[in-house]
Amino acid sequence: MSLRQLFIVCIALPVFSVCGAGTGQQDEASGELVFRAFRQGLPVTGLKAEDLRLRIDGREQPVAALSEASRRLGAGTAPRLVALLVNVADANLDLTPGIEFLVTKFLRAGDQLLFCSNNFFLSTHVVSDLAAEKARLQQIISLEKRKFQALYQAMRFQLSDLLNRTGRMIDGQTSEEVGFATPEWNRQGVYPEAIRRNFIHIFTQTAQSYKKFFLQLDDEKMRSLAAACSGWQQDKLVFVLYECPGFFAPEPTSYMASYLAPSEMFKKLHEELYVAPASQGETYGRQFARRGTTWHSLLLTPEDRIPLEVSSETVTLRLDRRRIASLGQELLPQLSRQTGGIVSESSNFTEFFTLLSSREEAFYRLDFARQPEAPGREIRLETAAASELIYDDRPGPAAMASATGEQAAPLLRIAGMEVGKQKLNVMLDGTAPLVSVNIQLTDKQVNQHLNQSSEIFLGGAGKKLVFSLPKLGRGVYDLVVEAVNTAGGENDIVVRRLQVDKSGWSFEF
Repeated sequence: MSLRQLFIVCIALPVFSVCGAGTGQQDEASGELVFRAFRQGLPVTGLKAEDLRLRIDGREQPVAALSEASRRLGAGTAPRLVALLVNVADANLDLTPGIEFLVTKFLRAGDQLLFCSNNFFLSTHVVSDLAAEKARLQQIISLEKRKFQALYQAMRFQLSDLLNRTGRMIDGQTSEEVGFATPEWNRQGVYPEAIRRNFIHIFTQTAQSYKKFFLQLDDEKMRSLAAACSGWQQDKLVFVLYECPGFFAPEPTSYMASYLAPSEMFKKLHEELYVAPASQGETYGRQFARRGTTWHSLLLTPEDRIPLEVSSETVTLRLDRRRIASLGQELLPQLSRQTGGIVSESSNFTEFFTLLSSREEAFYRLDFARQPEAPGREIRLETAAASELIYDDRPGPAAMASATGEQAAPLLRIAGMEVGKQKLNVMLDGTAPLVSVNIQLTDKQVNQHLNQSSEIFLGGAGKKLVFSLPKLGRGVYDLVVEAVNTAGGENDIVVRRLQVDKSGWSFEF
């Protein structure tokens, strides 16, 4: 097989790990390149020096040595950077087993954690208390489910009402003798084309409001993830629990297929919900792969398949809830395969976590002698096998095993909250100079009762902010408090359920 160039890394030489023998100091006469190899998304082992061709600034250089090391996912003691992305698209699907596994079986005290869900983004922070971290994540996801349930019920009502109104209009336009009404036979003065256009307009409007809820990995979120990965030289792992959203679509064999122009509806639905450019995953995947970041994605199918239907003597209209290809659903498998991670669509937590636990990562360290005429502004690595070689900016496995990681003092932290007599006290710690604190209070229908912000100078000393709470009727409310470093954007989030009864205010959890 002829040599095939599969991946090109163009990067300034100082970015590479360049060491003198046994000294750890930079040596201009030698170079080191750490890379991983994948074939069809799986790690490649057993590569030899003769399988590779190294070119620096267009000139071929000899490979002095090639060594290989492998380890199971999560092995080693050094702190990791762990990102957890969660998409909620079904109020009935229980994500607790996923959070339980990742926190109790994988995450360790001292790790850096970044969390992102449909409506929340928790910036990178040091995990100090695993039980408290698990509780916070579960509280956020519980709130996401309540938010989604309110949205889903509103969407079902809008579409059910649309079906009923459309059915009545169609009934008024039919005749036993001629079937669909022509302009001469139109009893209600509404043309069939107007009924079709009205249905499609409201249908797509509902889709637009529905899709805004779901986790959208937009450029801002991707840049935040990439920035966190760039600043961390140890293991960098992204775990995704993505519930693939479903939306109601006309049943092809129903009465709609012959009257409501379903092909036009599907076109509009595609424009609104199928929003992932195919090239985005490849572009981002290579960026994260070069930063040594591995993505693992579990795509979960919603359990709710209950259709919407309206029937009369002359017409039956039916919408089936179907899985839709959202941006995340298209992008995440590409990112995972580009970085050598696992993609599973089994909707089975146990199967996914068994794959994670048994997965091994293979690393190669290539040593070469640098030539004076090739300063190393562009490095190309080729292989004779059909493998993709990806530069990895982490140190080798041996170096990672002995690394201790850095744990800087937290920039800011919500140290505690107290509630009573319609007052909320928020205690803050940290070194951030200026902190903005926002509180939001919603009821079980996700109606907002309070959205208030305040700023405070922190600068290393503990401070307390006092907020006045509105008068509320008896019931349970969701309280979200977010503190943000106004200079760098780092944040801390606390979610609590607030119980209001005749005895006053108290936290439910």
